[in-house]
Amino acid sequence: MNPEKIENLPSPCWLLQEKELIGNLEILRRIKQESGAKVLLALKGYALWKSFPLVREYLDGCCASGLHEARLAAEAFGREVHTYAPAFKEEEIGQIADISHHLVFNSPAQFKRFAPRIKGTGYIYTSFPGRPLSFSIDSIP
Repeated sequence: MNPEKIENLPSPCWLLQEKELIGNLEILRRIKQESGAKVLLALKGYALWKSFPLVREYLDGCCASGLHEARLAAEAFGREVHTYAPAFKEEEIGQIADISHHLVFNSPAQFKRFAPRIKGTGYIYTSFPGRPLSFSIDSIP
């Protein structure tokens, strides 16, 4: 990039080198194709939402860590939303379930606390009609 252009940028600002991003996204696309795995954008590490139209061409969705990131994923990224939180909030779990495809619980106790309540309410994605919500428990010690 031209040094003069860099000097004229406002500070602070985000500077995205799109060519390098596309190179990395192409690597992820190849990994997806060769492995059959889904690749999710971790919003904790990268939430530059202005680049989501480009990134969503390559990735399957986002991994969110709570209600606000799940909303960002659903509204701005528009693909799968997988949500994990060390401690889901009672007052947010219904909204999170509405916009998530998959919930990852932190412990069997957290699963026992929230999963039956969500299943019992018949939550089906409002953003993705007809697809049931799936659950899992984080197995990392």
